[in-house]
Amino acid sequence: MRNMLQVVGGVAAAGVIAASATALTGAGLVRTGTGADQWIGGKVVQAVNGASLDAVTYTFQDDAKQQLTGFNLTLTGAASKTIVLKPVGTPGTLTTAVEWVCTGTGVGSSTWDGTAKTITVVGGVGTGTLACITADSGHLAAGYQNNLSSLEVTVS
Repeated sequence: MRNMLQVVGGVAAAGVIAASATALTGAGLVRTGTGADQWIGGKVVQAVNGASLDAVTYTFQDDAKQQLTGFNLTLTGAASKTIVLKPVGTPGTLTTAVEWVCTGTGVGSSTWDGTAKTITVVGGVGTGTLACITADSGHLAAGYQNNLSSLEVTVS
Protein backbone atom coordinates (compact mmCIF):
# COMPACT_ATOMS: atom_id res chain seq x y z
CA MET A 1 0.00 0.00 0.00
CA ARG A 2 2.88 2.32 0.80
CA ASN A 3 4.34 1.91 -2.74
CA MET A 4 0.93 2.68 -4.25
CA LEU A 5 0.69 5.95 -2.23
CA GLN A 6 4.20 6.95 -3.33
CA VAL A 7 3.29 6.40 -6.98
CA VAL A 8 0.04 8.38 -6.63
CA GLY A 9 1.89 11.16 -4.78
CA GLY A 10 4.59 11.26 -7.46
CA VAL A 11 2.03 11.48 -10.27
CA ALA A 12 0.17 14.29 -8.46
CA ALA A 13 3.41 16.23 -7.92
CA ALA A 14 4.38 15.83 -11.58
CA GLY A 15 0.94 17.13 -12.59
CA VAL A 16 1.34 20.23 -10.40
CA ILE A 17 4.80 20.93 -11.84
CA ALA A 18 3.53 20.53 -15.41
CA ALA A 19 0.52 22.76 -14.75
CA SER A 20 2.63 25.51 -13.20
CA ALA A 21 5.15 25.37 -16.06
CA THR A 22 2.32 25.69 -18.57
CA ALA A 23 0.81 28.67 -16.75
CA LEU A 24 4.12 30.55 -16.85
CA THR A 25 4.36 30.43 -20.64
CA GLY A 26 1.41 32.82 -21.02
CA ALA A 27 3.34 36.01 -20.20
CA GLY A 28 4.67 38.24 -22.98
CA LEU A 29 4.94 37.59 -26.68
CA VAL A 30 5.31 33.88 -27.16
CA ARG A 31 5.75 33.67 -30.93
CA THR A 32 6.60 36.28 -33.53
CA GLY A 33 6.34 36.38 -37.27
CA THR A 34 3.71 36.71 -39.93
CA GLY A 35 0.49 34.98 -39.01
CA ALA A 36 1.60 33.85 -35.54
CA ASP A 37 -0.85 34.01 -32.66
CA GLN A 38 0.79 35.93 -29.85
CA TRP A 39 -0.38 35.68 -26.23
CA ILE A 40 -0.09 38.59 -23.84
CA GLY A 41 -0.24 37.86 -20.13
CA GLY A 42 -2.16 34.65 -20.76
CA LYS A 43 -5.33 36.72 -21.30
CA VAL A 44 -5.39 38.24 -24.80
CA VAL A 45 -4.28 36.70 -28.08
CA GLN A 46 -3.28 38.78 -31.09
CA ALA A 47 -3.65 37.10 -34.46
CA VAL A 48 -1.36 39.00 -36.85
CA ASN A 49 -1.43 38.39 -40.61
CA GLY A 50 0.68 40.24 -43.19
CA ALA A 51 3.27 41.85 -40.89
CA SER A 52 5.28 41.16 -37.75
CA LEU A 53 4.17 42.42 -34.36
CA ASP A 54 7.19 43.79 -32.50
CA ALA A 55 5.44 45.17 -29.42
CA VAL A 56 1.97 45.71 -28.00
CA THR A 57 0.67 47.51 -24.93
CA TYR A 58 -2.88 47.79 -23.64
CA THR A 59 -4.41 50.57 -21.53
CA PHE A 60 -7.27 49.73 -19.18
CA GLN A 61 -9.21 52.11 -16.95
CA ASP A 62 -9.92 49.50 -14.25
CA ASP A 63 -7.75 47.27 -12.07
CA ALA A 64 -9.53 44.11 -13.26
CA LYS A 65 -8.37 44.91 -16.83
CA GLN A 66 -11.86 44.54 -18.29
CA GLN A 67 -12.36 48.11 -19.58
CA LEU A 68 -9.97 48.68 -22.50
CA THR A 69 -9.39 52.33 -23.43
CA GLY A 70 -6.53 51.89 -25.90
CA PHE A 71 -3.70 49.85 -27.33
CA ASN A 72 -0.39 50.55 -29.07
CA LEU A 73 1.07 48.30 -31.76
CA THR A 74 4.57 48.38 -33.20
CA LEU A 75 4.56 46.54 -36.53
CA THR A 76 7.29 45.68 -39.03
CA GLY A 77 6.27 45.42 -42.69
CA ALA A 78 3.15 47.59 -42.42
CA ALA A 79 4.36 50.83 -44.04
CA SER A 80 2.07 52.20 -46.79
CA LYS A 81 -0.40 49.35 -46.31
CA THR A 82 -3.96 48.95 -45.07
CA ILE A 83 -4.34 47.61 -41.55
CA VAL A 84 -7.64 46.14 -40.35
CA LEU A 85 -7.93 45.75 -36.58
CA LYS A 86 -10.69 43.89 -34.77
CA PRO A 87 -10.78 44.06 -30.97
CA VAL A 88 -12.96 41.12 -29.86
CA GLY A 89 -14.67 40.56 -26.52
CA THR A 90 -17.86 39.24 -24.95
CA PRO A 91 -19.99 41.24 -25.20
CA GLY A 92 -17.21 43.53 -26.46
CA THR A 93 -19.39 46.60 -26.69
CA LEU A 94 -18.22 50.19 -26.51
CA THR A 95 -19.42 52.04 -23.43
CA THR A 96 -19.67 55.85 -23.60
CA ALA A 97 -17.32 55.72 -26.61
CA VAL A 98 -18.78 55.54 -30.12
CA GLU A 99 -15.68 54.51 -32.09
CA TRP A 100 -12.05 53.50 -32.15
CA VAL A 101 -9.52 55.99 -33.59
CA CYS A 102 -5.91 55.17 -34.56
CA THR A 103 -3.01 57.54 -35.21
CA GLY A 104 0.65 57.14 -36.10
CA THR A 105 3.36 58.12 -38.55
CA GLY A 106 2.20 57.40 -42.10
CA VAL A 107 -1.48 56.93 -41.19
CA GLY A 108 -3.69 58.56 -43.83
CA SER A 109 -7.04 57.72 -42.26
CA SER A 110 -8.67 55.66 -39.54
CA THR A 111 -12.27 54.48 -39.93
CA TRP A 112 -14.46 52.62 -37.43
CA ASP A 113 -17.10 50.22 -38.78
CA GLY A 114 -19.59 49.77 -35.94
CA THR A 115 -21.37 46.90 -37.69
CA ALA A 116 -18.29 44.77 -38.41
CA LYS A 117 -16.57 46.15 -35.27
CA THR A 118 -13.35 46.80 -37.17
CA ILE A 119 -10.92 49.69 -37.47
CA THR A 120 -9.46 50.23 -40.94
CA VAL A 121 -6.21 52.21 -41.00
CA VAL A 122 -5.07 53.35 -44.46
CA GLY A 123 -1.43 54.21 -45.03
CA GLY A 124 -0.06 51.73 -42.53
CA VAL A 125 2.44 52.83 -39.94
CA GLY A 126 5.84 53.89 -41.26
CA THR A 127 8.02 54.20 -38.20
CA GLY A 128 6.97 54.20 -34.60
CA THR A 129 3.76 52.98 -33.10
CA LEU A 130 0.14 52.74 -34.16
CA ALA A 131 -1.85 54.16 -31.23
CA CYS A 132 -5.57 53.35 -30.99
CA ILE A 133 -8.07 54.74 -28.46
CA THR A 134 -11.77 54.51 -27.75
CA ALA A 135 -13.30 57.85 -28.65
CA ASP A 136 -16.37 60.03 -28.82
CA SER A 137 -17.89 61.41 -32.04
CA GLY A 138 -15.28 64.20 -32.03
CA HIS A 139 -12.44 61.63 -32.13
CA LEU A 140 -11.41 62.49 -28.55
CA ALA A 141 -10.59 59.89 -25.91
CA ALA A 142 -13.74 58.65 -24.18
CA GLY A 143 -15.28 55.49 -22.76
CA TYR A 144 -13.98 51.95 -23.15
CA GLN A 145 -14.56 48.55 -24.74
CA ASN A 146 -15.32 45.80 -22.25
CA ASN A 147 -13.93 42.29 -21.89
CA LEU A 148 -11.20 42.17 -24.57
CA SER A 149 -10.32 38.56 -25.41
CA SER A 150 -8.49 38.93 -28.72
CA LEU A 151 -7.17 41.43 -31.22
CA GLU A 152 -7.11 40.47 -34.89
CA VAL A 153 -4.64 42.41 -37.05
CA THR A 154 -4.58 42.02 -40.83
CA VAL A 155 -2.09 43.96 -42.95
CA SER A 156 -2.50 44.01 -46.74
